[in-house]
Amino acid sequence: MGLQSQNAFNDKALQFTLLPMGIWLAAGAGWGNYLQHILALLILLPFILLGPLAGWASDTFSKTRIIRLASWIQLGVFAVVFYCFKTEFFPLAVACFFFLAIQSTILSPAKSGIIKDLVGSSRLGFASGIMQMFTIVAILTGQIVIGFWYTGREARLGDGWQAGFLPIIVIGFGAVVTLIMAYSIHVIPAQAKRPFTKGLLISHFGQLGQLLKSRPLRLTALGIAYFWAFGAFVQMVSVTISKDLYDGDPYFATSQSWMMCAAGGGIALGSILGAMINKRHIELGLNPLGGIIMMAASIGVAFAVPESALFYTALAGTGFGAAFFFVPINAFLQDECDPDQRGNILAGSALLNCLAMAGAVILQAVLVKAGLTPKVQFLLAAAVSVGVTFYVMRLLPRAFVKMLAFSALRAFYRIETIYPERMPEKGGVLLTPNHVSYLDALILTAASPRP
Repeated sequence: MGLQSQNAFNDKALQFTLLPMGIWLAAGAGWGNYLQHILALLILLPFILLGPLAGWASDTFSKTRIIRLASWIQLGVFAVVFYCFKTEFFPLAVACFFFLAIQSTILSPAKSGIIKDLVGSSRLGFASGIMQMFTIVAILTGQIVIGFWYTGREARLGDGWQAGFLPIIVIGFGAVVTLIMAYSIHVIPAQAKRPFTKGLLISHFGQLGQLLKSRPLRLTALGIAYFWAFGAFVQMVSVTISKDLYDGDPYFATSQSWMMCAAGGGIALGSILGAMINKRHIELGLNPLGGIIMMAASIGVAFAVPESALFYTALAGTGFGAAFFFVPINAFLQDECDPDQRGNILAGSALLNCLAMAGAVILQAVLVKAGLTPKVQFLLAAAVSVGVTFYVMRLLPRAFVKMLAFSALRAFYRIETIYPERMPEKGGVLLTPNHVSYLDALILTAASPRP
């Protein structure tokens, strides 16, 4: 968990060091208007191109050893980044960011697939939610901390390279910490052995087909992809708002930090509550509730004055709702995977997520080019969330109503479950109460560890 968080922090910290520095270097040049889109696509491209290879490696070799290899690669990349900042060579620094994205591609299926091996199925929902919370908070912390730090140093030093030099040293030290963490994980044996073939490099459609042929996995993967597309879109629109307010001003990075702080706070709170709700079993009824919150919050951001209290509150709401939407379906996907094919399934899901995020980034760039304001863009996001939420509620009406009803029940009654492990995961159960009432059925269902 700590390793994944540190890795995610380093990725985003480097990205949001290069972004304000690139805008400073561009000084009004045309390419500076789309630098955030370029960096976002660079981090997605390796996942799209190398996802099958990463999934094969995770299935064929020990996930622990894959994680250690990825940690060594990260350390080497940051050594080159240090050289780039020392020699003021921006194109090579951007190339290093691309190689860091390759490292994340290698790490992704291994770190996701190892969760169930470490904690088991019964605690997967809770562990997945907590891990996702730490990962997303680390991503946002990387953006927030670097934004404040870079702005202060650039304002004081008047030079973008000098402003970013010290942060890069600190981020590089984080790569050393990641390597140490990688060697603290005990070695998990490989789940399957598959020979490498050339066709593996272009097996994207095969992996996606394997993921999509099962209706539950297909719908779950599409829901996860929407979460990541929504997040990428909101982030790109937020960058656009900051650039509109502070184009060419060092305060641009700080403005971005405040926005990500609001969104990150919402994600952290939503992930914590989502993990608690999913602690005993995966609660899919949380998914449509998250969609409703995403829709309402997007409308709130659209009509709020930028950087006002309402704006930040609504932006936090988008993160809170997105976390509620994501936590249960992410755990469900991991739990439903065949252990021998989990790396393949997760790599296929990662590919779908990246395609969705790339589409969202490109769409937002097109909307900017077309002259649509951030207000209109957030209203479009709200409209899409309406459609997604309506469809999810049609799929999960029972789970949604059950979650609301049992949440209300637990608010009035304190329910304690004794020896829940004695109830089998599947099959019939004989209950022998000393009396029966209509309320007992609801309380027994709420107390049951089975969904």
